[in-house]
Amino acid sequence: MTDPTIKIDIRNHGFQAEAFTPDMYILGASKFAGAAVINPKGDWSPHKPVRELQNKNGLETMNCSNYGTYNALETLGIFHDFVDFPRNFAERYSGVLTETTPEGNAPHKVIELIRTEIGGVDEGILPFDESIDTWEKYYSPKPMLQAYLNIGKKLITKFEIGHDWVFIMQGSPEEKATKLEYALQRGTVCVSVLAWKSRDGIFFKARGESDNHWVQLLRRNPDGTWRVYDHYDQVEKDLAADYDFGFAKVYYLRRYAPGEVQQKKSQLAKVVEGLIAALKNLLAAILALTPSGSKKQND
Repeated sequence: MTDPTIKIDIRNHGFQAEAFTPDMYILGASKFAGAAVINPKGDWSPHKPVRELQNKNGLETMNCSNYGTYNALETLGIFHDFVDFPRNFAERYSGVLTETTPEGNAPHKVIELIRTEIGGVDEGILPFDESIDTWEKYYSPKPMLQAYLNIGKKLITKFEIGHDWVFIMQGSPEEKATKLEYALQRGTVCVSVLAWKSRDGIFFKARGESDNHWVQLLRRNPDGTWRVYDHYDQVEKDLAADYDFGFAKVYYLRRYAPGEVQQKKSQLAKVVEGLIAALKNLLAAILALTPSGSKKQND
């Protein structure tokens, strides 16, 4: 007999699962290993950004990987009171540049492009307003205007954005809960979820079911349930205490010290110069050992 208290409305919202690759780091293995506790309560709800919807005007954008990621970064900007860090990013900008498709996008790909290449621009530059009612309008301009790219890239010359996987599938719900509580004290966190099944107002997922959505995790509630920040009408949702999240990522944000970026560029330039010099020496040594090289020396 069907349980009348269970409500099911499962649709793909744009999350794409990812296989682990060498450029990915699990919490504790990257340069952020041992990251300091900045939010001892692990509750980010007092710093959450403005409410945004990824489905408006009859248009499903499938852009949850960008909405969730930018929510996590916006929350950090608010928490640190960085007045020159956008409080509301334009997900259209990153959606175009991270190449979101009708099947969605992968969160690791999204944050890597944001932190290394594209940064972000304010919602006012590319708003999702009433005029945006088709896929083509939302994912435009394409290619992105250079003027917008210049603004977006300027952000990552002022701020360092970091991220680690908290887990990728592995572990029991109890083991994952311990890792999530640890991560929430050190940065903002996003999780993959199955959207959506609820019982008496609490959203749940059976272990082994596949996720289809990417949202910010705000906190663990006093009763052990989890509060997430979604991009649909009921933006704050409570998930079961034993919710089996598939993927989770923690995000970091700090302002570069004066001259730090230029110093890093100078150090990189020296490394590149050293590599070029070493390659030239190696090439000269190889040529000296070839018959033509030997003949030239003998002449």
